[in-house]
Amino acid sequence: MSSTPTKQSPRLSHARDISRPGFYVKLVLMMLVNALGLYGIMAAYGQQEWGVLAFLAITLIVVDFVYFTKRAVPAKYLVPGLIFLIVFQVYVMVNTAYVAFTNYGDGHNDAKGPAITQIMKTADRRVEGTDTFPVTVLDRDGEIEFGIVQDGEAKVGSATQPLQSVGDATVAGDKITEVPGAKVLNLGEIQQRQDDVLGLRVSVTDDPNDGWLRTDNATFAYVAKSLLTYDAAADTFTNQDGKVFHADASRGEFVADDGSTLTPGWRVVVGFDNFKQMFTDSRLSGPFLKSLVWTFAFAILSVLTTFALGLILAVVFNDKRVKGRTFYRAMFILPYAFPAFLAALVWRGLLNKDFGFMNQVLLGGAGIDWLGDGNLAKLAILG
Repeated sequence: MSSTPTKQSPRLSHARDISRPGFYVKLVLMMLVNALGLYGIMAAYGQQEWGVLAFLAITLIVVDFVYFTKRAVPAKYLVPGLIFLIVFQVYVMVNTAYVAFTNYGDGHNDAKGPAITQIMKTADRRVEGTDTFPVTVLDRDGEIEFGIVQDGEAKVGSATQPLQSVGDATVAGDKITEVPGAKVLNLGEIQQRQDDVLGLRVSVTDDPNDGWLRTDNATFAYVAKSLLTYDAAADTFTNQDGKVFHADASRGEFVADDGSTLTPGWRVVVGFDNFKQMFTDSRLSGPFLKSLVWTFAFAILSVLTTFALGLILAVVFNDKRVKGRTFYRAMFILPYAFPAFLAALVWRGLLNKDFGFMNQVLLGGAGIDWLGDGNLAKLAILG
């Protein structure tokens, strides 16, 4: 007499899962992963990094589906590698390709908004008639901040964050003495970071036209404003002499009629200009072509010489007439057991100009500078 299996109700199956010890471990891991993921998403939102935010959101959804459900079992082994592949390989390649079509470089390494603020801060002066504030120099995770008491209210700001009220700061008289999460620097510590302190500009508000705090002695801070005036509607800067600098979107700079510019600029897409300059500018084309030729020469010659020498040795030591060929075969395996950096140090010692085995023994005391001459160094690398 055969018996038919009875189907368990979902409620009983769920109760059985809860009774297992691993259920709670899985629940804790899920909560931890989602907490970290949501923290990263909120941090990306605060920095307005929309690409990072989208990637973190998609990754969190995929991880939750793969690891906290009973589906997609093969993906449990593939997802970690795919995530690292996207972060450390795909993103790097795509970003490098993108940068090649922009003017990114010294003086053009940020967006237009921060560039405008930096231009104003590099040409500032003290605003006459404004108050001075006893300043407290703070260190928060390696970043210098200024703290002042304004109208009885403690405020703290940094190079990237305008002054903001800090309700839990400790104030003694007209000076801040303690801020949670930050370290108050003493005189010795301030002197060690003197350049950072004296060069710091802390915006009073989000509007750079309102000025910023700076200090000359790390004791008192004053309000400074730029010698340049920025007109947001016309997108121009005007200096004290009346010279007007217009925003050039194709170059990522503010340019005057006489060709003078303000620094820094900002990142813009320049198309194939970088590649054209690489072949038309003699300062770049010469070194570039030399590097290109050597790159191909090294790739080809290192493979051919290794293959040819290996083939010759394999044929020679496969001949039964060679005595001790088993010993020689074992010796050829030893280089694979040595770390690459150790082999490089040994090779450098062999090619030493004054005391190396190559010059002193094999070449009878020659003074060949194997590693000091460019062409000989390339030959040594191929060797």
